[in-house]
Amino acid sequence: MIILYYLLPILLVSFPTTWNRDPLFIGWQILKVLIGIGYVFLITYVGLVDLSISAVFSYFAWFLGLAWIADSFVTSYLTKSNAIIYQGLAGFIIFLISLYMVLIYPINLANDKYNVVDGKKVETILAETDEKNIPSVPLVYAEYKAEKLMGELDNSSFYNLGVFSIQKIGQELFWVTPIEFEDYSTWKKADKVAPGYILVNALDETAPAKLVQTDMKYVPSAYFSNNLERIIRKQYPKLILMEASFEPDDQGKPYYAVTYGSYQKYRHIPKVQGIILFDPVTGKLKDYKTNDIPTFVDQLIPADDIASVYNDWYGKYGNGWLNSWWGKKGVIVPTDWGMESEVAPVYNSKGEMSWFTDFTTLNGGSSMVGYSLINARTGDFTFYTGENAKGLITGDSAIRAVNKTYTVNKWKGTQPMLYNIYGEMTWFIPVVDSDGLLRAYALVNAKDATIIGTAATKKEAFAAYKTAVVTKKASGNVVPGENLGLKELTGIMDAKEVVTIDKDVYVYFTLKGQNQLFKVAMTKFPFSIVAKEGDKVMIKVIETDEQIVEVQDFLNQTANR
Repeated sequence: MIILYYLLPILLVSFPTTWNRDPLFIGWQILKVLIGIGYVFLITYVGLVDLSISAVFSYFAWFLGLAWIADSFVTSYLTKSNAIIYQGLAGFIIFLISLYMVLIYPINLANDKYNVVDGKKVETILAETDEKNIPSVPLVYAEYKAEKLMGELDNSSFYNLGVFSIQKIGQELFWVTPIEFEDYSTWKKADKVAPGYILVNALDETAPAKLVQTDMKYVPSAYFSNNLERIIRKQYPKLILMEASFEPDDQGKPYYAVTYGSYQKYRHIPKVQGIILFDPVTGKLKDYKTNDIPTFVDQLIPADDIASVYNDWYGKYGNGWLNSWWGKKGVIVPTDWGMESEVAPVYNSKGEMSWFTDFTTLNGGSSMVGYSLINARTGDFTFYTGENAKGLITGDSAIRAVNKTYTVNKWKGTQPMLYNIYGEMTWFIPVVDSDGLLRAYALVNAKDATIIGTAATKKEAFAAYKTAVVTKKASGNVVPGENLGLKELTGIMDAKEVVTIDKDVYVYFTLKGQNQLFKVAMTKFPFSIVAKEGDKVMIKVIETDEQIVEVQDFLNQTANR
């Protein structure tokens, strides 16, 4: 097929009816062919486009059309003949066809684009998620940690960080980034070998970043025969290559999973067909179809090439192309969070990854009309709507609510994730400073943004949010899920300790027959400080399995205060 590409410049030669031996005419023909060969080299060797028939037309037809139009003027001037006019007319027609395929033909594909998504609409609520399944380290903080570790490498100026992805390795979640070359000169100076990759624990914000040392010779930023994409393209010239995801296996062995597929309807509708699993250490590669992907690979469906595109099509083309421009009935759009990607990775309790985004109306209001989850391995598209989704605040609105909380510090919320927490649809939002350093966590109720819990640690933020939800429930302003509520306990205090934490005084005590430790803030209940062992007390606490429980109401029945 590559030979066909390099034969295409012959088509740039003027029609035989105009041929003559004039040196200027011959030189003009040679120049056109050389320009054509240069263009073919540019798109095949530099651009690494697929060598399919549709690619030949897509990349060369418009070029040929313009060349024939230009040739009709130049050759007619050189030969003083109008015979070349037919070549110019043919070039004009070819150029119009190219424009039609790019600008007009896609208009007819709105229904095809909507149908290829194959979205399933549901009105159920997400399964409840607990604290341990929610990544606590946002991408910006993972980048901060990785960059700090990169600065400690020998010859760190040779390298930069590759594309970050979140991966399940073994039973843990990590942000993973390969170390890539800065440019051609550093590739040469580094002996054409990258030193490995960096892991950042996504569930433990206190864990240090870790360098996994392994000599990776064949990476996306390498050059010539060491370039990952060039090696794959050489072996699979006709495949439509999409995004590459860096995916170490459960033993930490590095791989790139390069998604590939095909186009439907000329080159307008991409479909995933499998991955090329590429070993950057040895350069070996293997083709896996969609139903045979290794279990350690989390991302078959690319975030930008497929997930974001399918979200746009699902929201825009439900009622056809014309409606997307005129009338716009039912048209919805993914919310703009101000992030690099339109979708964010989330994991459920089974360890399955999906691409998440929420949708709002065209005017970009503060409430959503639904949200989507695209399974990152199967591509199954589920759109959540109905009373469990409509009217919830968008991720962007949740970030604004968090930012107001930290106006003085100038900290900002980032990477909002929607979960079912305590039976409530809740935005989980890490909070970072201007340098990307993780400072706090916030949980914002998606039904009522005034219900918010913030703290320096994830565990404390969950506790604060739980208290906020129950407090609102008690006041009658909100009805949380069934899994939350206040319960009243009466018992004999059998142990007590007064503790000062950051100048705040707390009373810790236990009750006979209870296996939890209760905590009372003296600022809320001053008389708790004088309660003593043997006193009968009545308390109200949030129902929880946690060992230390904060008291919401306190009465010493023995002292009646």
